[in-house]
Amino acid sequence: MKRLLQLNRNLVFTCILAIATQFCLAQTDFRSGFVVKKSGDTLFGQIDYRGDKLMKNVCRFRSQEGANETIFSPDELFSFRFKDSKYFVSRVWKEEKLFLEFLINGKVSIYYYRDNDGDHYLIEKDSIKMTEFPKEEEIVTRNGKRYFQKPTRHINILGYYMSDAPELYDAIKNVQNTEHQPLIKIAKQYHTAICKDKACIIYEKKHPIIKVNTEVTAGFLKFHEPQSIYGFVDKQYFVGGVLANFWLPRSNEKLYFRTGILYSSIDLKDGTKRAFFKTPLHICYQHPMKGIIKPFVSIGLLTPSYGAGLMLKTSKHLHIGLQAWADFEPHEQVPLIPQTLLFSMTMANVQWRF
Repeated sequence: MKRLLQLNRNLVFTCILAIATQFCLAQTDFRSGFVVKKSGDTLFGQIDYRGDKLMKNVCRFRSQEGANETIFSPDELFSFRFKDSKYFVSRVWKEEKLFLEFLINGKVSIYYYRDNDGDHYLIEKDSIKMTEFPKEEEIVTRNGKRYFQKPTRHINILGYYMSDAPELYDAIKNVQNTEHQPLIKIAKQYHTAICKDKACIIYEKKHPIIKVNTEVTAGFLKFHEPQSIYGFVDKQYFVGGVLANFWLPRSNEKLYFRTGILYSSIDLKDGTKRAFFKTPLHICYQHPMKGIIKPFVSIGLLTPSYGAGLMLKTSKHLHIGLQAWADFEPHEQVPLIPQTLLFSMTMANVQWRF
């Protein structure tokens, strides 16, 4: 029995480690789009959809799936765009050539990029050179006390660029911060007020702030140290529950948080039963591979717990899948390294995506 438990423990951990390793090695996410070269030629194909920090310097392009990749720098392209989504243009900013994300093209234009210092937003108008909205400390210290200070410098910049539309004075004052949606909204209002015969172009793809997917799951629970730790009867138990997945699409389309409630009824050695509840809190990564199968891995935020699984898309809203889940006793010196496998679950799940 001990040897069997050890084999199960090694199998679960090996599977999770193998899937996680594959995720780390295969991070590409090619999506339909086009690039415009400095020669004026437009190439249609697929572009690697990466994080904002990487895409400000590199565009990885291929003509079709399986074709060789070409890596373009801002010196080689005028622009590139994902189909019905993000649009990047090559511009010089602070003596460096970058791919800036073009959020809105109008009487004033808004650009965005991210580097090690965080998010940067730029505004441009035909008669006024490009300017960056400055970062402002919202928490300031005066006389040894900390105070909240509402950012205002971006309002002054917007007021300067939009001074020929005095009717927007109140709307400009209500722009709370420099983020995608507030800046796009006020730039669109300004364009509408100034230009009556031509609409502005909004390139930024709209995402909800938060998206929630619910799922029903059921499977089997196995305790791997039933005698010495729990005193439970050594067998597999049915486990079921409801989980919710919280996505933040504007921050990252591949990461989400998972929580919910899992329940099982456990047999004790004295002949009684005990209710077993599990409230997981995991951060999950779903691989962006194409097709109807989506693998994912997860790690517990409150307890040393790891998971991995596959989701199968059966329709626009309905997904079904399988997942393995394991809770560990952490290593004393390195908490993220498991020392003892406490229990594991193998579950099937049905997920409804809105």
